[in-house]
Amino acid sequence: MKRFELGFGLALFLAIAGSVTVCGILVHLTWSRTAEFVSRDLLGALERQISTSARKSWWERVEATETLANVVVVGLQDNAEPSSQERIMAAALRNDTAAPTVVFIRPDGTSTLFNGLPDAAVSMLVRDKAGEPMSMARFDAKGERAASPIPAQPDLRGPAAGFSWLAAARKLEAPGWLLAPDLAGLGAGQGNSESRAVAFVQNTAQGTLAFVLTFERFRDVLAEIPVSRTGRLVVLTAEGSVLVNSRASGQSGMPDDVAGAAGKIVAARPADAKDVAQHHRVLLSDNAYAVTLSPLFFRGWQLAVIVPEADFLDDIEKMLSRVTLGLAVFVLVVGFLASFITRMAIARPMESVVADLALVERFDLEAVPRRHSPLREIDQLSAAIYRMSRGLADFAKFIPTELVRRLISEGMRAEPGGSQRDITVLFADLAGFTRLTEALGDDAVPIVSAFLDLASQEVAATGGTVDKFIGDAVMAFWGAPAADLDHARHGCEAALRILERFEALRASDARFSVLSVRIGLQSGKAIVGNVGSAARLNYTALGDVVNLASRLEGVNKIYGTQILMAQETADRVIGQFTLREVDTVTVYGRRSDVTLIELLPNPGRWIETYLAALQSYRQRDFGGALQKLAELEKTRPFDGPAQRLRDICRKLDAAGVPEDWQPVNTLEVK
Repeated sequence: MKRFELGFGLALFLAIAGSVTVCGILVHLTWSRTAEFVSRDLLGALERQISTSARKSWWERVEATETLANVVVVGLQDNAEPSSQERIMAAALRNDTAAPTVVFIRPDGTSTLFNGLPDAAVSMLVRDKAGEPMSMARFDAKGERAASPIPAQPDLRGPAAGFSWLAAARKLEAPGWLLAPDLAGLGAGQGNSESRAVAFVQNTAQGTLAFVLTFERFRDVLAEIPVSRTGRLVVLTAEGSVLVNSRASGQSGMPDDVAGAAGKIVAARPADAKDVAQHHRVLLSDNAYAVTLSPLFFRGWQLAVIVPEADFLDDIEKMLSRVTLGLAVFVLVVGFLASFITRMAIARPMESVVADLALVERFDLEAVPRRHSPLREIDQLSAAIYRMSRGLADFAKFIPTELVRRLISEGMRAEPGGSQRDITVLFADLAGFTRLTEALGDDAVPIVSAFLDLASQEVAATGGTVDKFIGDAVMAFWGAPAADLDHARHGCEAALRILERFEALRASDARFSVLSVRIGLQSGKAIVGNVGSAARLNYTALGDVVNLASRLEGVNKIYGTQILMAQETADRVIGQFTLREVDTVTVYGRRSDVTLIELLPNPGRWIETYLAALQSYRQRDFGGALQKLAELEKTRPFDGPAQRLRDICRKLDAAGVPEDWQPVNTLEVK
């Protein structure tokens, strides 16, 4: 059964669309809840502000009334004449446009009612003991009294009004507030026990004064305080009765049952909760109302701020509906844009990145391009792949690249193991580098790096494999992992190129002037493969071929040569390069003799002279050998093999040799 797979573009689209949808829903729910909470908090803050404003307006009126009463009482104490008393009260009311109605009852039973008029004038009505009107007058804005009737004030005419409610006022020993009927018009409230006003009553020697504040006036004050589109303010008694309802003209209606419900809440509260602000939610006819109760601190009255929740939440619900529709459209638009953008900006670049990784997988490192993207992560990923390919490409110079490609292409694991291969091994070392390191310290690193770099380049150029770096030395071989039938020639070419480039480096950089290169070459059978542990492997060559190549590199120091090989390598390249047989020796760790062959960059007639001297030496003709070496010294005074052969011949010529002597020198160098 084929495994289900999902394209990156579609997966990204589904992820974005799903994320947008989920986030949209979460934002929608969070916003709606937050909006509701904020609205309720704003509603609570508004209710508190309204309550404070209503209390302030009420108490301003109460305090102004009490202050007015004190002013009038003080004025009456020094004026016993009725006309003077009338002027005092008229002046007090005329200076206060919001002044209450004042009722003054003298000890003889007569009473006078004073009303403030809109034009800063004051109306006055005098009644006898029976309450019948005796006279009407008006004090204009200048304080002048006119004794004529006042047609513009029809509320000042009517049957006699009784003030039986003032009977309790006469018993007050100190100034105080009482419930009173509505005295704004004499006809209203006559004989009616319903309280429509409050009166501040003060008994004096001149009579009883009542400063009356009607609930209608208080209603007008409350109506001026903005609540909401259909909200209202209600004043309730401590028992829950409705005293004032601020239903302003032109305002949409609200069921009176809401005020009644608020009254029931007030009536049900315990006595110790009367002076504590409370918030309630009242459900009535499928409508919810926010009700805030707070004390007026006057006769136990409670102020109820009633606001329909719809005044605040309707707009939110409409907004939620619009947001829901907008969210759906937004998800569709974002989905389309996400599909297009992800395809162009993400999916296609990712497909290119996958293709680049396929190149890396095939170890086709030089073909990996650098792709730029406006998306930082993809750009960084492409840059990382490019840097990785470049790094691997550079690293490939130091590893068997063909082997890596073969392992990757065939799906083989890199495991320990090897096989016998016919190869040529090269060891190259910097002579004199140890002393230079002691002199230069860290500054010697660029020198050895330059040498190892040029050596690696020439090995790679001739198809060889750099096995490892050993300090300032390099080991390389030809013939593996890729088969090379001409590996001996390629090894010799690499050795000569290394020598040539190093000599050029010595000529151009004085730091290399104290250094020289020594190279050892050997060809033959060796075990080649992955050597090491399961955790770390090294593709290398093992065997006598490797050991002898390393020994030959060191033998250069004894003979003053630069490139030495054994007979096995020389036999494979005869006629292709300039070779000189140097000597026959036995080396440390090897039983059979080794014929030393020097690889020279240029031919010369002097080589024949040296070979003739070598032949005389092997025939025990030490004098003849010395004669030929002396001839060679004239044209090549610093030839290392010639100097060593001269020293050997002189010792043998002076000491003599046994009959079983063989022209083979034993070398102790490892």
